[in-house]
Amino acid sequence: MRLRLLLASIALFYLISLVYSERARATLDGSDSWGYYVHLPAFLLYQDAGNYSKTIAAWKTNFPNRSDPRKDAYGLRPTPSGKFAVKYPLGVALLETPFFAAAHVYCLIGGTHPADGFSAPYTWAIALSSIFFAVLGLFFLFQNLRFNFSENISLLTTATIGLGTNLFFFGTYTPGMSHPVAFCLIAYLILATRQWYKSPTLRHGFVLGITLGLIALVRTQDLIIAVVPLLWGIRHWRDFPARFRFFWEQNLSIGAAILAFLLALLPQALYWKFVSGQWWYDGYQSEKFDWANPQFREGLLGFQNGWLVFTPVMLLALWGLFRMRRFATELLVPILVFLPLHWFISYSWWCWMYINGFGSRPMVDAYALLGVPLAAWIAGQIRVWIALPVLYGFIVLNVFQTWQTRQGLFWSERGNWAFYKASFGQTKGSEPALSAFESGEVQPSGPLEKSRTLMTLSVTIADTNHVQMGGRLAHPCSGEFHQTVTITNDTARLNPGDWLRVSIAGFVPAGQPAHSIDEIAKLVTDFSSGQGDVLKYRGINIATRLSNPRYILWKTRGTGEWGEAAFFVRVPEGFDAGSKLKIYVWNPKRQEIFVGDLRVEVWE
Repeated sequence: MRLRLLLASIALFYLISLVYSERARATLDGSDSWGYYVHLPAFLLYQDAGNYSKTIAAWKTNFPNRSDPRKDAYGLRPTPSGKFAVKYPLGVALLETPFFAAAHVYCLIGGTHPADGFSAPYTWAIALSSIFFAVLGLFFLFQNLRFNFSENISLLTTATIGLGTNLFFFGTYTPGMSHPVAFCLIAYLILATRQWYKSPTLRHGFVLGITLGLIALVRTQDLIIAVVPLLWGIRHWRDFPARFRFFWEQNLSIGAAILAFLLALLPQALYWKFVSGQWWYDGYQSEKFDWANPQFREGLLGFQNGWLVFTPVMLLALWGLFRMRRFATELLVPILVFLPLHWFISYSWWCWMYINGFGSRPMVDAYALLGVPLAAWIAGQIRVWIALPVLYGFIVLNVFQTWQTRQGLFWSERGNWAFYKASFGQTKGSEPALSAFESGEVQPSGPLEKSRTLMTLSVTIADTNHVQMGGRLAHPCSGEFHQTVTITNDTARLNPGDWLRVSIAGFVPAGQPAHSIDEIAKLVTDFSSGQGDVLKYRGINIATRLSNPRYILWKTRGTGEWGEAAFFVRVPEGFDAGSKLKIYVWNPKRQEIFVGDLRVEVWE
């Protein structure tokens, strides 16, 4: 009864959060969730897999501002056969099929929405599927925990995984991704493994194999979870001979598992053969693993989606590994083998910070395993209630930072230490936080006053390229570089540690479409030594400061109003006599923007 109440409460909280986030409609707007899902309408409605013309036309009817994925470097990929391939495997789509079917029947019967695969009922159905798989995975996790822990500890661990980790984010803010599905399947794989070792029948072997196959079909890199059934219960090197004998004795059951595994992979092989003419085809093409340079430190501890930075409750799970010999020895060796392999594979990927997420996305899949050492940490406390405030604090932090992301106050994949510090615990945006986000520079924490003006570059009527814009004189930034000023320290008399406030007036015409924050003009400071070595490089976006009173991180649309873009930057070490400070506007994508007075001031 208590488990049902807990799971129902978590499901309801997920649903309320999904509605509040207003992200359900965006589930199929063109992100990874679209790529996983698009197999369904392409095969079941339009029968145009390999071409996708009808599917894309229906999609663009619902999302007219999205570009054709066949022309996107990260979208559909051309194959040697002249067709297009979806790089995402079929597993998520297969498991979403009941939700797709329910939405399709609703559209056909109700008649209020087109039965085109992309109208609102379909997006809601796929969003709800993420909640379903997350909660079902939590149910399987609880069942696993009960073999080794009390009901109270199992309930507490289940609640912490559901609400204190970024599983919550992928069930509410970015639904439709593979991670809740992978989490659910891995949780079930542990149950299936336990059942197979207890009773290694053909049926149990088949279930084990098909579960492992579905995991590979959802996220291929998660296939290393096979170490769980292979190393289950291994405690010492001397256990391996007995394990090999056991495998030999259960050859029929293992054969059934292998057959089921291959059957699960068959749809993917048939798809590859159809779209490329090959039984195996790498749909990711130019997106590769860099095995020689895994980004362990940044992936685990960095401020761009670093796992332990944005899901710090998992520190307790790592701590709990030292207590597993006391509580759950059968899973200790599998976890110790799986975890470093998973880190190595995940953080060798070219995009090791895994955009479109909060925290480290690949680690969500592993929470079905890591719930066990987390429970071991809880069980290791003198009294279980001692763990309650700690876990509650992590849950509040996780939910709060997810809310911050929804509000545009937090963006973990593009973060840095300065921004994390400035935005931690904040319910409103601020200029210092936005400056820290864009420049990576910690902004002054205490009050400063202007000491002197280092330089002012004003727009005058005598300037040959001046224009009237918004009632003021302005320079149009039609080229790549503008308003370049070089200040030598021989005349500036700056010392390392001095604060500079650099500002410029900016104007973006009303009606200009929103741009990516990577494509808008920036105000840049470039400190270099007398020998020409770069000492420090900092910059901020100009357009994000104009008519943005809430300091939303990605606001770039023009409003036709003048504003000031300003930030503080500290003079670096090594900036001595002969050093130079260059200040300029950099407009690499030729955004239509106009600038006014440029000022550099010393504050202290």
